[in-house]
Amino acid sequence: MQFLRIEFIVLSIFLLSTVGLAFFLKRKVAMLGALPREEEKNLIYYLGKAKGLAQQNYLLKHIVSPDLLLQQLLSKVRIWALRLEAKSSIWLERLRKRAQGKRTKFSENYWLQLTQRKKKEK
Repeated sequence: MQFLRIEFIVLSIFLLSTVGLAFFLKRKVAMLGALPREEEKNLIYYLGKAKGLAQQNYLLKHIVSPDLLLQQLLSKVRIWALRLEAKSSIWLERLRKRAQGKRTKFSENYWLQLTQRKKKEK
């Protein structure tokens, strides 16, 4: 019995909330429909507007020029590439040393020793 009361209360709250949300949405959609429509503005419009503002701004025009920004970006990319090259050369040197160590373990008379072992086993 107690469970049914709680279930009824929860169901009534859910239904009242749903009806309230539907009422508010209906009013807001009607209000939005009454507003005058503007022309659609896409990404190109906003990029052009930002470019115009940047051209009018003294700081961006004289102090932080696009050429300077490009130079900084390219220098950072170059530094990153040099670091990557240095790391890869270190890795390559380690691999070569490891391969050289494996070559010294593999002696020249390996096959000779192997055939001698087989003969001794027989």
